[in-house]
Amino acid sequence: NKNKWVKVIPMGSKGLTENGRVNRDGIGAVLTFKPQKGRAVISPIVSGASHTAAHSLESLFGMRNSNHGTVEILWPGGIKNKLYNVRAKETVVFPEIPCSYTDSSMSLGQYKRCVRRTLDELEDNGVINWRQQGRFMESAIRAFKEHRREVHAQEDEDHN
Repeated sequence: NKNKWVKVIPMGSKGLTENGRVNRDGIGAVLTFKPQKGRAVISPIVSGASHTAAHSLESLFGMRNSNHGTVEILWPGGIKNKLYNVRAKETVVFPEIPCSYTDSSMSLGQYKRCVRRTLDELEDNGVINWRQQGRFMESAIRAFKEHRREVHAQEDEDHN
């Protein structure tokens, strides 16, 4: 059919970054994809096999007629990363960035330094290039700020 799609390949950064904790195949990660015009779909990355068969370590998401969407990954251990503006027919290798945009103990400055350090290590190891580094950094900061706004709005609502 003529519907659009996005393929996401999670990559744990254990051994690639100082704080990476997840296996390179991303097993145990839970991917959520939300197309611009549609509902979120969840896809866990699991291992396992049987005779002549194995689970795929990538997720393919349908988009219907949407042109872009958002991918969120919940890594084993609770770290959350998000990537905005994933385009139709795009394949994204999404590396673990061991800095969660939901970590309320971090200031924006601390979070930016954590993400920047990780992205630099990923680029040094040939996992991403400078353009991808910029894209992941921009999405990380946006996710952090949006999450903080949502938390503050919820706190305001709870106090009223």
